[in-house]
Amino acid sequence: MRIMYDSVTPENILKANPHPQLVGGYINGKYKWSDADWALFPNSVHVRISVRASFLDGHVLDVETGDATPQEVPAWLTARRKAGADPAIYCNRSTWPQVAAACKAAGVAESHYFIATASGKAEIPDGAVAAQYLLDVAPGIDVSAVADHWPGVDPAPTTTTSAAPIPQEDPMQLRAGTQRSAAYSLPANASELVVSVAYDNLVIHQIDFWGPYGKAGDKNWLGGVGQNTVTDHYAWVVPVPKNTLYASIRWTLANDLHEGSVIAR
Repeated sequence: MRIMYDSVTPENILKANPHPQLVGGYINGKYKWSDADWALFPNSVHVRISVRASFLDGHVLDVETGDATPQEVPAWLTARRKAGADPAIYCNRSTWPQVAAACKAAGVAESHYFIATASGKAEIPDGAVAAQYLLDVAPGIDVSAVADHWPGVDPAPTTTTSAAPIPQEDPMQLRAGTQRSAAYSLPANASELVVSVAYDNLVIHQIDFWGPYGKAGDKNWLGGVGQNTVTDHYAWVVPVPKNTLYASIRWTLANDLHEGSVIAR
């Protein structure tokens, strides 16, 4: 959970807390923040609030008496979504059902909600992403509890999928031995393997190419090439299928003093 400060007078926030996690300010209306006001908080997450449904910008539409109405919410949400935004609605508990009903009647999906509770407790109601809970903690400053991630305000979280660990020997080196095997990670842009040996004959029994793991964790075989003998001072160039993550190789090299190499390029 994070804490957000909002005020009609940004300088008051600066005095109370020079480095808030989030700051909320208005982008239109009587209390519109200037660019200089926003610049007072260079390291804070900025939550931009519109008080007019006709103003198609901002993260949040303020639905309070004198500002936007519940009936104006569906059109604003639709316009913001068409612009690529993931918008939110600010309203109090009594107005929340009216906003939801207006969206349902218009066939528009509800948005994220920023709720005014003024409960005195840093808590977020179910179905909301933020909740104002302290009023006038300092001159003109309200404080809200905010979820760790606010869609549409915070950048989308990044996810990484790690494949199963790949067994490694000395990377891309094929040492002496009968029917040895290993798997090697390949650069994402690799288009071919160059297999060579300085001396002796290197017998490649099989090279298989593998792509991203499937949803069930199964390996994704992209194809392979069969047996070939690489002689000293000559190279075998093997095309790499698109989306290959690693190659598994089985080989035989008899002389313990020699080793082959595989270069991905």
